[in-house]
Amino acid sequence: MIKGESVFKGETEVKYLFQKSSASQSLVVVFSAFGAEGKPPAYNYLRALEGYDCNKLYILDDFGCRASYYLCENRDFYIERSVISLIEQIVRDSDIKRVISCGSSKGGYAAIYYGVKYDFDSVISGSPQYFLGDYLFNSDSLTDVSRFIAGGSDIKDKEFMNAILQDAVRDSKSSPKLYLHVGRGEYHYNHHLKPLIKELNKKGIQYDLDLGDYSEHADVAKHFPEYLKRMISKETGVPYIKILNEPNPTVKVNEKHEFHAHSSDPESTFAWYLYKDGKTIEKRMYTPSNKTTIDFAEAGQYQLKVFVKNADNKKVTAKSRIINVKEAPSD
Repeated sequence: MIKGESVFKGETEVKYLFQKSSASQSLVVVFSAFGAEGKPPAYNYLRALEGYDCNKLYILDDFGCRASYYLCENRDFYIERSVISLIEQIVRDSDIKRVISCGSSKGGYAAIYYGVKYDFDSVISGSPQYFLGDYLFNSDSLTDVSRFIAGGSDIKDKEFMNAILQDAVRDSKSSPKLYLHVGRGEYHYNHHLKPLIKELNKKGIQYDLDLGDYSEHADVAKHFPEYLKRMISKETGVPYIKILNEPNPTVKVNEKHEFHAHSSDPESTFAWYLYKDGKTIEKRMYTPSNKTTIDFAEAGQYQLKVFVKNADNKKVTAKSRIINVKEAPSD
């Protein structure tokens, strides 16, 4: 069990990480994509959302031999019932007012499914599947997943899986705001997103579509995190920030460098912590300036962390890359 992991005992056990915020009444529910083949299931976007001061619930999909899409085993939806019971308990216990689901690929499918079925406030989904049967049946490596979910691998099992999300959208009586991201050259765009969008239009469910400049499905892992952070900021009111003008990973002793931080909120104030070899060596308190200059006076491993606060006292942080400061070579 990893640090901070808990187990919810529903009809089945559900492993999760919950990061509580005392300053927010928004809950971000993060569903996971497939992990690398041969590796155990993992939680997604822990690092991407690390600096956001809101309630975050990461749910592990370790059902079956690889995954269940947070749905069912042999068409028995006890997994889904357990997962939604966990979410509802967190909502009750933490006085949550807004629920935002998110994820990419498999996690993006689950984010949409739970969002439209259980009346979440918004959904942020990267390159999701829509016709689950088509996707699982087209991959020999995912046959075990399709059998776990549907109980078999014939055409009726494929049709059953294709209908799960389609029926959830068609039967939905809620209207969450959907944020959809996909590569414009991806197979997922034409085969999954366009049919989904057609159903959303019929239902009158609002959505924003963001098209990335890529064509390989695996590249969603590179492009989705920043999109996710921007949309989380939009939905929670926490500023979207990014450290700009970072130096090279290796610099020389006594070099100076001016860091810039971008915030989506023009009323933001900025504070900075400087770390050397894992220890805090300097703190610069909140000012309106989004710039700070660092003098790397000694050799070591440095990192800068910016704290951003808006007029509503909503906070977010971001870290620079690790910067290795070395003595200049002697002549």
